[in-house]
This record gives sequence, C-alpha cells and structure tokens, in this order.
Amino acid sequence: MIRVGIADCYGIESYIDEKKLTKSTLGALKMRAQANRQRYALVYKAEVSEELDARVKKAMKNKKCATALRLIKKEAQVKIESSPASIEHWKRIPNEKLDAFF
Repeated sequence: MIRVGIADCYGIESYIDEKKLTKSTLGALKMRAQANRQRYALVYKAEVSEELDARVKKAMKNKKCATALRLIKKEAQVKIESSPASIEHWKRIPNEKLDAFF
C-alpha cells in the first residue's frame, strides 16, 4: 500500500492513503511543505506493508510522530522530491532542534 504525506523535523505530520489523495490535496501538501521549509518539511511517498502501516498509525495515534517517521525511513520504500535540499532534509529529520523557531 502507498501512503503520502508531509514529514518534517518533528516527524510525520500527515499520512494519507494514496487512493484517497486528490490532485488538490497533493497540491496543498506541496504548498504546505514549501511554506514550512524552516522545519525541513517535505512531501514523501512511502510503500508500506500492512504490518508497518498499523505500526505507523499506532505511533501517530499516540502522538509519536518522530517514531512514525523513523519506522518509515527504516522499513518502507520511500520517494521524496529529488531536489538537493529535500534529499539533505530527509537525511536530517526527525530532529526537533532543526526548527528555526523552536
């Protein structure tokens, strides 16, 4: 299954089933990520197993967004924007200390 959303220095901010994603929602995610570059925000697309999906959802339900991102980074097949900044940001998140306004 494919999940799409925003990841930033705090972890996973959104986790959406690709089948439910509209063009306008994807556009909104991209704009939101661009507007929050100070938090190293980016849009990701992850292929996850059912078991991993359940673990990520549980982490997010328990407000463990950084844990959810670590799970995705470790166990999913992930695609992100191919810009050099996004690639570098992906390597550095999650890390709350990166927030310029923290």
